[in-house]
Amino acid sequence: MLTKPKGRRKKQLEKSQVDIVQYIDALDYTQAFIEVKSYLDRFNPTLKSILKVEDLFRKHIEFDSKNELWAILNRSIKPSVLNVILARLAMDNKIMVNPDDNSLTWIYAQDNARLKKSWEKATPLSNIIA
Repeated sequence: MLTKPKGRRKKQLEKSQVDIVQYIDALDYTQAFIEVKSYLDRFNPTLKSILKVEDLFRKHIEFDSKNELWAILNRSIKPSVLNVILARLAMDNKIMVNPDDNSLTWIYAQDNARLKKSWEKATPLSNIIA
């Protein structure tokens, strides 16, 4: 039987529902860095958890939502820590958050073979305009 969270746990769940990734995306780099740093003071992710999330993005490239990513992580990372990791990855231009459906996409080209292939096949803009 499922029960509603009580007291302190309820407050943690409400805080974790705040989507800081989209909020950070709207700020310029300096403001975003200050904001992510303030979240890091409260929810400090370990290097192991950051690398775990990055490896999942490298393997799967795209997730339909944060919940899907969190489920694949077997809920081993707290939602608030996952939000901080995602905000940092978005700030570093490693992931992109689609504002329409909140899907997450790995766009870091250095180790994304599919993105490199499509970049090589792309027609330069100068050929289209001229």
